[in-house]
Amino acid sequence: GVRNLSEQFLPAHLSYMQSFFRRRAGNWLLPFVLAGAGFVLALMVNQVLQPDTSTATVVGITLVATMLALAIVEHLLLVLPFDTTALWRWALREAGKHRPAQPPQVTEQAVFLPSESR
Repeated sequence: GVRNLSEQFLPAHLSYMQSFFRRRAGNWLLPFVLAGAGFVLALMVNQVLQPDTSTATVVGITLVATMLALAIVEHLLLVLPFDTTALWRWALREAGKHRPAQPPQVTEQAVFLPSESR
């Protein structure tokens, strides 16, 4: 189950998508999956820290381990009971300040056409 959907960030033209989102109680399997992912992440970090690991292997494992760590954080943010939208409200306020009221209009005079008489 997902507690924090952040559907209030959907633009007006995509507001119909809220009907596809459902809030449910947490799944009992999630803690076990997160623990397993954490264990695999620890194994990856341990492998990277071994002195006999090649540079290419270190880079590859580090990239995969970073994605796994971000996935763990994402799942925790979706489930834990706190307001995640507070993280992004500042950005929405700033975007609204800098957005022009209407897009600039291009007129025929503003378009440069090379003369054909050369």
